[in-house]
This record gives sequence, structure tokens and C-alpha cells, in this order.
Amino acid sequence: MNKIFLSHSSVDKDYVRPIAMYFGNDRAAFDEFTFESGMQTITEIFKSIDKTDIFVYFISESALNSEWVKEEINQAQEKLQDNRQKLSQIFPIIIDENIKHSDSRIPSFLRTGMFAYNLRHINNFRIACKKIESQLTLLTMRQNEIFSLKYDFFYGRDLEKKAFKDCFEERTIEGKIKHIKCLVVSGIDGIGRKAYVRGTLKDTGLMEKHYFPSVISLDKSEGIEDFIIKVSDLGFGEYTIPDFQTITALDDKIRILADLLITVQKYLEHITIEDHFCLIDETGSFKFWFEKALEQINNQIVLSVISNVSLDAFRYRRHSYIFHCSLEELGASDTVGFLRTLSKLNDVPFEENDLDAVAPVLTGYPPQVVYCTDLAKENSIKFVTNNQYLVSEMPNISSGKMIDLVIETNLKDEYFGFLAFLARFGSTPVGLVNLVIEANNNYKLILSKLKKFNICSHTGATGEYIKLSAVIRDYVQRMNYELTDDIKSILSDRIIQFHEEIQDPEYVDFLDFSELTYLIKENLKQGKTIPERFLYSTLYVQTVLDLYNERQYNRVIEFVESLKTRSGFMYLQEEIQKNIQFYYCSALARKRSLKFEAEVDFFHAENDYYRYNFLKGFSARLKGQYARAERYLNNVLRKNFNHHNARRELVIVYTSMQDYDVALELAKINYHRSPENIYHIQAYFDCMIRQPKSKLDNRAIEGMLNTARAVQRNKPAEIYYQLEAKAAAFLEDDKKRSIDFIREGLKQFTKSLYLYRDMFDIYKHFGDVKGMEESFSLLKEKYHDGHDDQKITVFYRECYLSAYKGNSLPVLKLKIQSNQDLPDEAKSTLLSNIERIYSTVNK
Repeated sequence: MNKIFLSHSSVDKDYVRPIAMYFGNDRAAFDEFTFESGMQTITEIFKSIDKTDIFVYFISESALNSEWVKEEINQAQEKLQDNRQKLSQIFPIIIDENIKHSDSRIPSFLRTGMFAYNLRHINNFRIACKKIESQLTLLTMRQNEIFSLKYDFFYGRDLEKKAFKDCFEERTIEGKIKHIKCLVVSGIDGIGRKAYVRGTLKDTGLMEKHYFPSVISLDKSEGIEDFIIKVSDLGFGEYTIPDFQTITALDDKIRILADLLITVQKYLEHITIEDHFCLIDETGSFKFWFEKALEQINNQIVLSVISNVSLDAFRYRRHSYIFHCSLEELGASDTVGFLRTLSKLNDVPFEENDLDAVAPVLTGYPPQVVYCTDLAKENSIKFVTNNQYLVSEMPNISSGKMIDLVIETNLKDEYFGFLAFLARFGSTPVGLVNLVIEANNNYKLILSKLKKFNICSHTGATGEYIKLSAVIRDYVQRMNYELTDDIKSILSDRIIQFHEEIQDPEYVDFLDFSELTYLIKENLKQGKTIPERFLYSTLYVQTVLDLYNERQYNRVIEFVESLKTRSGFMYLQEEIQKNIQFYYCSALARKRSLKFEAEVDFFHAENDYYRYNFLKGFSARLKGQYARAERYLNNVLRKNFNHHNARRELVIVYTSMQDYDVALELAKINYHRSPENIYHIQAYFDCMIRQPKSKLDNRAIEGMLNTARAVQRNKPAEIYYQLEAKAAAFLEDDKKRSIDFIREGLKQFTKSLYLYRDMFDIYKHFGDVKGMEESFSLLKEKYHDGHDDQKITVFYRECYLSAYKGNSLPVLKLKIQSNQDLPDEAKSTLLSNIERIYSTVNK
């Protein structure tokens, strides 16, 4: 068992004692526990240090002036430098608001050495407990691992760094300095946004060389309350969830956030925020409350926001306190220089001829260079130069392919379960991760490998959280990876324990914020009563979103209606109300509820054009009313063509009506925007294979097939059988192979309406009327099982089958023309196709 030594001044006993009590005598060396009254001597103290793994140094005015504490820290430094000693780490915590981490009385090796990044102000002993606990857990997980001094490595980006320096030194027309408060760095995941922030601020002297900013993550479903609590959790405040029962006005919350950021500025700290549409929305605009908070803080850099979305330059050009930089791939010379330097640091130096060999396949994507170096370490430089295709393909590896590359077949279920576990949290506390590892040691190996491939990483002030890559998390959630039984049992026990001990502050106060919100949400989703003091606005949104994504539509309806009955809904902020109402209406639409029309008028009254028209179109599509669906969805796209949900729904409408030419361009945009989304792959593939062979994008087709194959290797998926079957039929004209794929898929997915639909289309492609009859009978049976949204799909195929069987053409025409769910243009196209079939059959 790892142990801590609590070095402090006697004046600070009230702060340190609760920490010692939390860890207990077995895990903490604290004078009141360890030494008998009057028996404390420097020799005994040194012996106690010898038995500990982490030396916790509580820095205050009294401690800095205490000769006793100075002796302890000097002894700890000596022990730390001696590899034969047990001591592994010094963990300093500043507990006095008047002390800055640059204070010359703090030992220089803590201020400027490799431990300097650990210097943090923590005013709340509860937060200190969490941070120390995290360090103990990290130590347990990292024991026997070799630490590298390469953590400060950064290469290139000279032009981008110069852009910041020029902006920082620029003056207004009046000659005043343009004070920057916030950096916004946009670009794709892996492009080096956080490294750019550190490198740029260090090069301009605004950040010490060995300093690493605290990192927090904010998701789309989170809001200002989450931001406040996460900044507090870093040690800059004491705000918790119950505080927001009395703090309800948005202006008050903005003031609190600004005050917290001013506190961060006071201690010369910096926070990096990994933003996933919480602070910057998809249009590149700041949230109102964030912009107002920035206006109120001091003229000093305090935040960097890492985003996938570029800031709207036109809108924010007058905001001199914001610097925005969009990072692209590295230039050719920087890329080669990056590989040259990184390979030397990893003891696999690429010589000039080696660099010349691989340079043509390098794209400037930093993870590709890291991957190239790792390949050389694991194999050899010659292996890399002889297998350049591996390096070349790396930037195009999808999440499915990446997971397929990482997992070991004999541990597949454990990999999927562990990924599902991490995906449930925005940031997972390392204490909880370690609990899972203790239950099954295979997870330690899995975590190590996931970190190695940058699928997940440490985040937080001191690395106390594990965070999945946003792209991987999205993929895991879409693929519905399931928890393993052992992880499910651990989480279930904690959910039950939370409900039983929710009134015990000693229990609740020591829960990490991310775990606390998870436990609250899970209890709410199960319909359990949670005290009002734990409920706040964005938690409602997150609970509704989780239930909706888990397809628990009835629970969404019950939860929101219960919230409205308790009058809790009317007191929520306007944007929170809109988000909750949106998912409520979406759930009503999916359940074909008669309440939908009345509830969707909420957006009509609020003059929310996009949400109103989208939801009306979505509901019409689910009912198979494609004429209405097309009209409403086009209303959205005429005003905002980048509304990707409307594009997705319209593609479904057009492909269901088999209007593949009209759907093609929309499907192509959707696919290239999100090439790992299986629904976008399916739609674009369906459109593409119906094109003339001269217009086929064979590279895209092969990419989609490879993604489907990677998905199938990880977890059986309908899309694999659908794409393989249609490729065999429409591209290779191999009827037997295509039908074999469909039948194989039906063994796995016995209730799949989509496989029977594709079976019909394949038989139709080959003019096999008997096959069409067989598959249509099964398709219609599945349709009657509750697939109301597929009635147009069934209607089209019924018409085609009637035409192939030679049924009365006038009757069939009348049937098509009288269909109220189809647009007139779709009816005309269908009639033309039917007439073509009649003319072919009757030849």
C-alpha cells in the first residue's frame, strides 16, 4: 500500500487534519497519528519519510518560515534523488492565498524543476484530498513504468507562433496595448492545439518552461454551472451542485465565473478548455454567458479554448482580448524536422536517407509522425522504410480501424467493455478507473495500450482524470459498445450506494464532480428521487439526452412531463428549456404521440424557425409522410444549408423514395463531414452504386467498405452485410455472392427489415420475380412489426412487384397518383420507372 507524508506547519493543522483523517493512519504519516506526544524528533520524522511514497508539502506563510518544515523538504529532496529510496514524488500544494508559485522561498527545484507543474493553489481541503488520492492512484498505475523527460517536446509552428506574438505586441490606433485574455485554437483532433498553446506562451515568456496548464473538458450538454464547478474543482473556489439551488439568475452565475477566473489570474495560473460545442457553438459563436464573463475579467491571459470549430472571425474581429488561430497540417520541412527530432528523442534516429524515404508519405499530421516513430521503436527503421504504406494510411484510419488495430482478439470483450466504461464519462476519475483495474488486471494492459495509441489520455490539474478522444467516444457511443459484467457490477454498486448515502455529506463531498453527475443522472434515469439541492439545469439536459440516445423514449417523455408538473421547467434558462423541449418533442415524434403537435408549437411561439421546421419534418418522415417531410426540411436548409440534421433527414426521405440522384450530393456532404457515421456511409454508398460506372468514386466506395469491414471485425453489424451484398450485386453483378451475404446477415439479425429490403432490391436488379415475391412477403411481415416509418419503402416495392407480375397498369397508376404521402415529383419518377418495367416485361 502506497503511503503519503503530510509536511505542514502546526499553524495549518485545521487544514491538514481532515486530510489525514480521510486517508487514515495506514496511508498517511501525520504527526498526531505517527508520533506519541512529546516523542517527535527529526530522526523519527526522517524514518517516517523513508516509509512513504509521496511527500505532500503544504505551502503557507507559516510553513515557508518553519525551520522544521524546511528540514523535512530538504530531506525529501535528497530521498527523491536517491533511486534506492522508496519516495517517488513530492506533491506541493499552496494553501495560502497570499503565496504565489513564483515565491522565492519555495525551493527552486519545485518552482523550476520537473515538478514545477504540480504547484497549485487549493483552498479547500476536500479538493486537496481528491488531488492527493489521484496522485496515489496514478502512482499505483504507473509503478514500474519508466518516465520520460520528453514531456516538454514541441516542434515547428513558427508562423503561427509569430502570429500570436505580433498580436500580443500590437497596439490600438490610440497606442494602447491590445490585452489578450483568451486564446482560441481550432483544428482537427491530433493537430497539436494544446502543444501549440504551451509552446507559444512559453516562447513569448508568458508561461514558465516546465509549467503545464490545468485541463478541463466541456461538452455540448454542459453549461455555465458545469464550468463554475469544474474551475472550483481545480482548487480556485468552493462551488458545488447544491449552491445552484439558490444561485439561479444568469447574471449572478456570470459574475461568479468571472470572479473565479480573476482568482486564476491572481495566482498566475492558466486553464486549457477542451471544448465540444459548450463555449463555441457550431456557427463559431461564443455562448453569451462566456463572452460576458471574459469582458469582466482582468487584462491578462488566463484561458485557452481548444475547439474543432473556427471562431467567426468577422463577428469577433473587434474583440481585441481574443486571439484566434486555426491550425492546419505541418509544412513539409516542419514535418521532416519533427520526425528527425522525435526519433532522436526516442533513440531510433532517422538518418537523412531514411527521412528522404518516408518524407513523400508524410502529410503533416503530427500523430502520423508519432506513429512512424513508434513503428520504428517496435520494429526497426528499415521496417518503416520497407512498409511505407502503413505510415501513409495512418491519417485515414477511422475510429473503427484504429480500435481494430489496437485490440487483441482474446481480450475483445474486455476492450469493448472498458471503452464503453470510459465513454460514459466526459472525464473518468482515475480512482474509479483503478477500481475497475483492481477487479480485472487485464484492464491495466488495455488502458496502457489505449494511451499508447492516443485513444485516451490523462487530463485535469494533475492528471487525475482519464479522457477518451472525442472522436473515439462518439464512435463507441454510436456503436453501442456494452459494459462487461464486472464493470457493470461496479457501477451498479456505486449507483445503489450513492442513493443510500446521498444524505451523508462525508460521502458526497469526496465524490469527483464527473462521477457525482454520473451517479445523479443514473438514479434519475431509473426514476429514483434525488434531493433538489443536487439538481441543476444542465443536469436535466444531460439526463434527457442520455435517455434519448439510449432509445428510452418513453422515459424521456415521463421525465420531462414530471419536470413540468413540478414547475421546475419554467424556471430554467431559455436555452436549457429549448434543449429539453427539443428532445421531448423528438421522443413524442418517435412514439407517434398525439401530444406532438401541441408541444412542437413551443418553438413556433418562441419563433425558433429551425427547430420548429426540423421537428415537423422529422415527425412527418417517421410517419412516412414524405411530401410534408420534404417541405419542412427544405425550409430549414433554405435558411441554413449547414444544418446537418436536416440534411441527414432529407437524405433518408430521398433514398426511401429511391431518388438517388437528388440525394447524392447531400449524402456526399454528410459522409465527408462525418465519414465514420454508419448512417451517412449507408446513404452515400446507396447513392453512389446507382451511378453510371464512369461516375463512380471507387476510392470512396472502397473506403466505405473497409470501414464497414473494420466495424464487423469489432462487432457484428448490419451495415457490413448490406454494403458487401450491394457491392457484389450492383458493382460486380454477382447475384449468388450478394444473396449469400444477405442470408448470412439474417442469421445474425433475424428481425432486420433493412436486409429484407436490400434482398428485394438485389432480386429486382437481376429481374428475379420469384425472389422479389419471397423477399417482399418477408419485408411486409417485418413492416407490420411496427416499422411505420418504412411504409413508403414497402409501397415502392409493392408497386415494382406488381409491375413485374404484369398487374393492371391503370390500377397501379391510380394507386400511385392517389398516394398523399409522396411529392408530385416523386410520383412522376415512380410512374416512369413502372412504365419502363412494363415495357421491358412485355417485350
